Amino acid sequence: MTYPLRVGEYIWGPTDLLGAPIGTVLTQSETHRGRFTCVDPGQWTHPDHGTRRLTDRDVSGDGYYYIAELPEETVAEQGPETWGQFLWRFRDHVLAMSTRSGIHISPVQRALGSLGVGDERPLVPGMRVVNNTDLGRIAYGTQVSVGDRMDWSHYGLHVRDGRNGWTQLLGDYRGLPGGRRTIEAVPVPVEPWLDETVTDMASAISQFQVKAWLIGAKAKQENSWCGTYESVMKQLGITAQVLTNVTVDGLKVGDVITPSVARRLPPGSILVVNNGASREWFVRDTAAANQAGTRRLWGYGVNASDIAQYRRSMTIGYLAVNIPDTNEPLPMNIEVDQTMFDLLPPGTVMHYVHGGGNWTKATDGRLANGTTRTVPTRGGYTTNDFSGGIDGLRVKGLPL
Repeated sequence: MTYPLRVGEYIWGPTDLLGAPIGTVLTQSETHRGRFTCVDPGQWTHPDHGTRRLTDRDVSGDGYYYIAELPEETVAEQGPETWGQFLWRFRDHVLAMSTRSGIHISPVQRALGSLGVGDERPLVPGMRVVNNTDLGRIAYGTQVSVGDRMDWSHYGLHVRDGRNGWTQLLGDYRGLPGGRRTIEAVPVPVEPWLDETVTDMASAISQFQVKAWLIGAKAKQENSWCGTYESVMKQLGITAQVLTNVTVDGLKVGDVITPSVARRLPPGSILVVNNGASREWFVRDTAAANQAGTRRLWGYGVNASDIAQYRRSMTIGYLAVNIPDTNEPLPMNIEVDQTMFDLLPPGTVMHYVHGGGNWTKATDGRLANGTTRTVPTRGGYTTNDFSGGIDGLRVKGLPL
């Protein structure tokens, strides 16, 4: 079966939209800038630009536009996305955006291999391909189509017959333009892995997103990628927020728990109290003999005069666990307000979510660029020097 375009999928050229049903909505951003609606086959209307057939001038070939809406009957007819389709959509988009961003493709391929969507996955009939990496490994004898069979003038069926050579078999659309190409037939039968399914799709996607974020973040650090990494992952619905999907004994970051429940958490986990009048942090400590098995780190407010080592109600801020199948620790990613930031001890490492990079709190209360073995004496920046202020910073490490 042919892999259909779905809500949220990015568009790489006008040929991607041939055959789109009436009622399809295409937009360029979450604010709906450049919003087009399909009103007739091949015809799209825009509130500022009227109705016409879309061209490369209208739809960027760089994956900026995406399907915002599809008719309900189309969604119902498509049925749910299979696990194989999900994996392929992830791989295709990551490789395409990496090429557009000028990123060296080898570390991207290694990261995809670690996620089980490496080059060992064969190209199969029904697959719609946009990334140049996979287009480059199409075997001789493979038949590929562009456009829609119902619109013969904008349809073309081609066979690869030599090194980067193609022969047209059907249709009036000559050449292989930008956008997705659909693999119609391959010279050697392969396992149709696009049809691969899992029992619990939601759980599988959640676990995959966590693993993808961790492996991708590590690759970003090792290869000095810029903030484009976060942008590309966000297009696929993956942000640092997916780390909250990690659970321990059914508990996850953000859960409000009692002292007896806190004792079940792994050592090193952080618990937070922020009730408006008080702000306190506690750490799970096996040496602590109290009901929660926690030790108070620091605090401010009503409870500050009471140095009890736990509270009746605490929120999980961080789980000290390794992610299954990765052997990577769950990164610390704790939001703080300015009051709590002022309480954090020198040596605390902060991560800047908008531009990337780590910053260390110096003994003078300001932030120094990078991380060091020793606590810096002086920092060069306050939280107000960052875009978004304290809202753009997260606690990534503590000098415990």
